[in-house]
Amino acid sequence: MRNQVKFQGVKLILFLFIGVFALSACTIDINWPEGMNVGTDSQEESGVEIEGETSSETESTNPEESGLCGNNECDEDRDSCCMDCGCDEGLFCSEDNICKEVFQFKPLPLEATMLFQNEEKVSPIMSTIKPMMITFGIAPKTATIISEKEMGGVSRPSIYGNKVVFHEFESSSPIVKMYDTITKQISEIPYEGRAETPNVGAGVIVWTDYSRGFADNSDIYYYNFSENQQGYVSPRNDYQSGAKTFGQAVIWSEQVDNTGGRALYLLWLPSMEETRIFYKKNRIINDFEIWGASVVYSVTDCSDMSNCFSELRHYDIAKKEDKVLLTTAKEDIYSVSIWDNKISYIAGGDNQSLYSYDLDSKLTDKLTSVVSEKYDTATYMDMVVWADKRDGDYEIYLYDLAKSEEKRLTDNNKDDRYPDIYDKNVVFKNGNMNIELIEIN
Repeated sequence: MRNQVKFQGVKLILFLFIGVFALSACTIDINWPEGMNVGTDSQEESGVEIEGETSSETESTNPEESGLCGNNECDEDRDSCCMDCGCDEGLFCSEDNICKEVFQFKPLPLEATMLFQNEEKVSPIMSTIKPMMITFGIAPKTATIISEKEMGGVSRPSIYGNKVVFHEFESSSPIVKMYDTITKQISEIPYEGRAETPNVGAGVIVWTDYSRGFADNSDIYYYNFSENQQGYVSPRNDYQSGAKTFGQAVIWSEQVDNTGGRALYLLWLPSMEETRIFYKKNRIINDFEIWGASVVYSVTDCSDMSNCFSELRHYDIAKKEDKVLLTTAKEDIYSVSIWDNKISYIAGGDNQSLYSYDLDSKLTDKLTSVVSEKYDTATYMDMVVWADKRDGDYEIYLYDLAKSEEKRLTDNNKDDRYPDIYDKNVVFKNGNMNIELIEIN
């Protein structure tokens, strides 16, 4: 009896040994469905490393899965898929599956530091600006042609202090250049990338940049030649454009939905805090500008074509408050500009008028009695400049708010557009597509 029990026990042990061996042999060839949790222990807990390579036989039987972005495989000939391949140090994988620079400002190249090392560091919010006097009836001094290129070769200019910036096409690529109104010299910004439509502040230039992402996409780039810093203002590159800068802030517009809707953003540099100032579906942002702690902008809503309206709005950076200053029915508000408490804007349909709004008194004044096509306002203290087509082609005009006087600055048979003003200097893109400067007496 004991021998029989012993024999049965030996058979049982032998049977279990053969079963375990067979089971382990079978599991080697099992391809579990992706995502299935087999057993209670994870691979990391068990300490077993499982090969993730797919055999050539599997690849040949599933050709449709080969080379797809998101299949957890990094093909050598497809290293642009950061979802599978990851990114190098200092880059992150964006939502559109492109490696982009981590949001941080970098030092400028040495040659740039040497080029701009004598730049005056100014805090525009705290700066004291000497008042200027303009005598009307005396013609302006001889105009200075800053940049002379073939048609379409330059952008609209921007001026702050004694610096004028613009982009100029060279070898089919736009290059940012800076003109000094004191030395009369032009410097090329040492940047290897596609930079367009620059805007200048105190020691800072911002522009629309096409150096990363898709060819038709754009970022906002920040270039501080006084503090020796540069970088993108946001890790996103969602069709950002229209950058403006003043003091410690940068503003821009950005596409936020697949219908082309855009939002207005602010980056406050001291804290690196980003704020979405405005976005509403069906509201189109027409224009925006910044001065000190004020951002002014206009929006239009034509979701009901029989009841279109526009709003002039103001955002207080210090208080983080956004409010509507005024609303117009069936008239667009655009070409807004600001200096201190004075906002200039144009409103109307085919024939527009120039207006001024005072942030303190909350009063609106109509500046021009002539109804005509008008665009591109810029404001400096009590001076407003704009482009006006009252005589058949666009000419540059100036209005003195303190004296309630208007002055025509250009007179020719070509379109002069995109004026900007600082102190006694007015810059614009003339009818020959050159950057021109007029010094007001």
